[in-house]
Amino acid sequence: MQIVHIIIGKLKGDKMNGIHRVVHNLLLSQLALGHQSVLWGITFNPVHDYPPREYQTRLFQDYGKFKLSSAIEETILEHPLDTVFHFHGGFVPQYYLFANYLNLLGYKYVFTPHGSYNLLAMKKNKWVKFFYTQIFEKFLIKRAKYIHFVGESEMAATKKITSYKDSILIPNGQKRAFKPRIFKPYDGNKKIIFGFCGRLKMRTKGLDLLLKGFSNFVRGSGVKAELHITGNGEDLNLLKGLVRSLELEGYVRFLGAKFGKEKAKFYASLDYLVLCSRNEGLPGVVLEASALGVPSIVSKETNMANYIEKYYAGIVLQENTPIEISRVLRKACILKEDRIWRNMCINAQNMIGDCFNWLTIAKRLMKAYETK
Repeated sequence: MQIVHIIIGKLKGDKMNGIHRVVHNLLLSQLALGHQSVLWGITFNPVHDYPPREYQTRLFQDYGKFKLSSAIEETILEHPLDTVFHFHGGFVPQYYLFANYLNLLGYKYVFTPHGSYNLLAMKKNKWVKFFYTQIFEKFLIKRAKYIHFVGESEMAATKKITSYKDSILIPNGQKRAFKPRIFKPYDGNKKIIFGFCGRLKMRTKGLDLLLKGFSNFVRGSGVKAELHITGNGEDLNLLKGLVRSLELEGYVRFLGAKFGKEKAKFYASLDYLVLCSRNEGLPGVVLEASALGVPSIVSKETNMANYIEKYYAGIVLQENTPIEISRVLRKACILKEDRIWRNMCINAQNMIGDCFNWLTIAKRLMKAYETK
């Protein structure tokens, strides 16, 4: 059986978006297991201008939202009928045309929305998405062999959009850092560092809630603490304005976007990662931080609550409100003074090894591919 992963783009460079990183690691893991997995990219610039890679990549010209390259149709016919085509990402018009052609020829396809159908995401451009879904997206969902979800909230949201035949819940993976975190003796006079990493979208990421909760915390606790925010986004100036209005200039630092080793250094500088999102698929930043032994404070909307609670790899907010965030930040400081924090760091790495191993995830997907 051959697996064809389909994306918009071509997985170029170190600054891959979340979906592209997932597809890249799935391809590497499936190849490591001995499977025939290839990448097809639909792009406006079908030039192979990326570093050498282990998997075969075929690029097709993108002619716009509602036109499919004839080369795609011709290449599909080169493949046996047991080939599984795997679409990544929701609300992509090119996928409707692609899936329609596969359906006509009798090929099976799998579809991973990657968080596109969360209820908060659906409210953005609400009516455009509603009409588009009625005409195009329902077709893609209903005719898929199965829908692959990475988080529980997306499963619930998709059921409100339309019915579907079969689905499977498999999270994204994360490479584990094999070196354990190095612990230094706790100094009660040292500042406790909380951190956020991600796109600076205030409402989606709950950054307004975090800043208000952090404000309550630093005013009432007497603990020396800072909040370090890394990332770029459209709400940067809005967030800086909120920091000024809350008089948090001495407590909050905006560090800009970081990648690769610089991002790893940022995680290593934290006592806790904090993610109070109102909407997520499955946040890669929590997985990345956990892999390095950094415990996380998360909202239930991140789809990470069950994992964090099971392994005690951080703290879960019972409500995503400033008052609850303030309470949990105080609790986190108390745990920092105890051996419990060290255990959470170790538990976070164990959680990644047990639940988010890429090879295990690739095996689960292969089993789903092979199901009739």
